[in-house]
Amino acid sequence: MKKIYLSLFALLGVFTLNAQLTLTKAANEPIIGDLDKRTEYDSTVVIPKNTGTGQVWNFTTMITTTATGSYTTAYINPTSAPNASLFPTATIATNELGGNNYEFYRSNGSLYDYVGRYDGGGPELMVFSNHGTMRSWPISYGSNSTDSWSAILTVTSGSMSMVGNITVTATGSGTVILPNGKTHTNCLQVVETISMTVTSGTVVLPGHFKNYYYYSSTNKLPVFEVAYEKFGTDPLKVNTSANTDALYTSVEENAVMVESAILFPNPAKDVLHISNPSNETISSIEVMDLQGRNVLSMDYANSINVGVLEQGLYVLKLNYRDKVVYQRFVKAN
Repeated sequence: MKKIYLSLFALLGVFTLNAQLTLTKAANEPIIGDLDKRTEYDSTVVIPKNTGTGQVWNFTTMITTTATGSYTTAYINPTSAPNASLFPTATIATNELGGNNYEFYRSNGSLYDYVGRYDGGGPELMVFSNHGTMRSWPISYGSNSTDSWSAILTVTSGSMSMVGNITVTATGSGTVILPNGKTHTNCLQVVETISMTVTSGTVVLPGHFKNYYYYSSTNKLPVFEVAYEKFGTDPLKVNTSANTDALYTSVEENAVMVESAILFPNPAKDVLHISNPSNETISSIEVMDLQGRNVLSMDYANSINVGVLEQGLYVLKLNYRDKVVYQRFVKAN
């Protein structure tokens, strides 16, 4: 009887390993406090976008250039973002740390909707009168959803109306090989197509965005992204990036990167200590709130007085000689 049970467990194990990935609200929808760390790449060859089951998407031809960068997007409480009152239905917002661009979203049951955007650099303000659904959970191979949306975009030169559609389709499953050779199996290719028409007076301009997201069963956020943007007569823009955490070749190596500095106690009331077991050189440290604002900055030290900070979630930025690492900590009362 024991051998029969073992055989059944083995069969169940094979079934589990071969089952295609399904994205769910609980496992894949961002929540306040999440950080999306990205490393950008360029390409001199055709970027793989093949569809269907059993695919292999090999991105090892992607290269780093002098223009290659890295950035981190924080998911924050929308009420702490500028002009939050214009987006009363938003339940979460994003901000690229160090920047002044904020995007607002609404988690509504099985739907994850785009609510609007504020860019303080323009400034630009986009407020949706009809939200656009970005994700309809769950998503598995063959899933398809389409939603119409409308918004008003306000810039320094005036306002313009925008209407369009968002179509999200899960078009492939298989294996992703990241630029550094790290392999992720049991992945799902999700294609997001956004079409729009922008009207300003008598001027009407088309816009088209097509984004390829590659989700892995081991990561909450996409491990690789390919984004195409075409607006009006502007040339086509292409942006590719990998999830920085997903680039590491093993769980152990990833842990070394994330814990290259260990923060304790966390939460911290008065003093946050920093342990640097790798002994890599850290030149300076910064503390940022979830709006990307720098609230503390200093040369590297093994402790920080955080007693002056308000209670909440913060991001510690450690500037190494050849990399930047972000880690979260909580300031307690």
